Amino acid sequence: MKIRLFTKMIFLTGSIFVLMAVVIAFSWYSFYLNNKNESHAKLDVLILESSQLRLEMLIRRDSAFANLYSTNREKLRSNFHTIDSLMAILQKDARIRDLAQIKLTYANMVNEYIQLIAEMGLNENDGVEGKLRRAVHDIERKLDETNLDRAQVYLLQVRRREKDYIMRHRFEYVQKVSEEMTKVIDAVNQSKINDTTREEIELLAANYLASFSSFVDISIAMNSLEQEMNLVEIQFKKLIRKIVVEESANIADLQSLLIYLFALTLIISIVLALIVSRSIANPVAHLQESVMKVSEGDLTTRAAIESSDEIGELAKFFNEMVKNLSEKNETILEQQKKLNRQYDELKEMNITKDKFFSIIAHDLKNPISSFLSVSDFLVGRFNDLTKDEIREFLDEVHISAKNVYELLENLLLWSRSQRGLLQYNPMVLDLKTLIVNNIDLLRINAEAKEIQLTCKIHNQYQVYSDPNMLNTILRNLITNATKFTSEGGKINVLATDYDDNPEFCCIMVADTGIGISEQDMKKLFNLENSFSTNGTKDEKGTGLGLILCRDFVSLHKGKIWVESQLGKGSTFYFTIPLAKINEEYNEF
Repeated sequence: MKIRLFTKMIFLTGSIFVLMAVVIAFSWYSFYLNNKNESHAKLDVLILESSQLRLEMLIRRDSAFANLYSTNREKLRSNFHTIDSLMAILQKDARIRDLAQIKLTYANMVNEYIQLIAEMGLNENDGVEGKLRRAVHDIERKLDETNLDRAQVYLLQVRRREKDYIMRHRFEYVQKVSEEMTKVIDAVNQSKINDTTREEIELLAANYLASFSSFVDISIAMNSLEQEMNLVEIQFKKLIRKIVVEESANIADLQSLLIYLFALTLIISIVLALIVSRSIANPVAHLQESVMKVSEGDLTTRAAIESSDEIGELAKFFNEMVKNLSEKNETILEQQKKLNRQYDELKEMNITKDKFFSIIAHDLKNPISSFLSVSDFLVGRFNDLTKDEIREFLDEVHISAKNVYELLENLLLWSRSQRGLLQYNPMVLDLKTLIVNNIDLLRINAEAKEIQLTCKIHNQYQVYSDPNMLNTILRNLITNATKFTSEGGKINVLATDYDDNPEFCCIMVADTGIGISEQDMKKLFNLENSFSTNGTKDEKGTGLGLILCRDFVSLHKGKIWVESQLGKGSTFYFTIPLAKINEEYNEF
């Protein structure tokens, strides 16, 4: 069974990608559980706040109570709406259904309680309390007009019993109010006032007793509701806090699992990298040694390579070639030329492979070392760290993972392009739409560094291009510009006519970044001499992005070049064939 080098590379990158995907999935799930638990805790806070708002309305009515009542009523409604929204998000949790029923009961009680407060009155002259106060004042005025001192004394006893009930909420004082009011009426009946005045006082007394009865009924209802609401609040808090404790335990267990998963991922990745590297490097070294011996004139040398990949096939071909050289001396010159050509091809292949090894060894070493350092530190100090510190370490791991992913993605694209596996499928595209889509996709990276990312397009260009390749070119150039532009800088994407060839348009990505030296500009589009530099915020790069841009632009029969000044910025240019030209100007 033949195992190609490409298959080995795919196996290595795919395995690392799968392992990282598992780690990322577990990390995302841990983040999801944490957010969910925060929502649970917020429910507890909202119920506590609602309880405080309700209790604030127990204060004695005064001139400011109406405003307090209105404000707290709206806050309670807002709290219940927020609670409903949170429960809708958490509805998949079976325990939330119990909370929802408790919340519904509690909300109905609070609404009823608010209504009873309004019926009682928002100030001394409003509602049932105001009606009660007006009724007793009417009796007092009438008794003052008739000078019935005895009745006035009994009325004072009525007021006293009324206050006793308000202060103590004991039902015996309700009966005493009625008894004292009866004494008032008896005193009036025993007086010598006229019948009309007597009947008027009796009517006022009946009105007072009816108002007091309503006052008592509302007070009893409010007291009953307060007790029930206290019980419901306790039940709700007890249940939600139980959920929070259980979820916190689950999150802690998952985070502990993540530590071991990180360590396992690092170990497996390193082992796979070593196995694949040795399976490639050892045969190449042996073959190179055989080639050197043949180049020195030793035609008896044979490459003893048993591998079934391209290197093994090359070794077999090499051995056959040497055998033919030794058997046919008359064609040695021709065979020597052929050997020289093959040697050059092999050297170029080795350069390419060495570049792969250099990229993998260098760019994978830093993030993998970071993974190992963070995981070792977390294992040793996990119980001493706060959640914020753990999250900070996880952020570092996430950044390293993104760097590894960018490297693997560019390596895969470049490898496929070199082997002819990327198909060139051009079609008519609206350049404006395609550029805007890529800017929108990458704007968040620019905004993170407070970089102004703009676009200017001269004419409504219709280009004939492969959309995937053009997207890759634009994303690489804009991403590079973002990396090498300091905070507060500017990046502008432009499209204009290409004067050297009217069948093409020219696209420019200009930045106000750190610029590129003349020596480094010569290396930008050359795989053998490619290099990578950290961005203004130490962002990592692979050096393959511009190589991909060069290859994809070449497939479009276009050109790519750069102009730059150190400290002033850089402008990358590339040309794409036109499908249609429409004279307009758009800027946004």
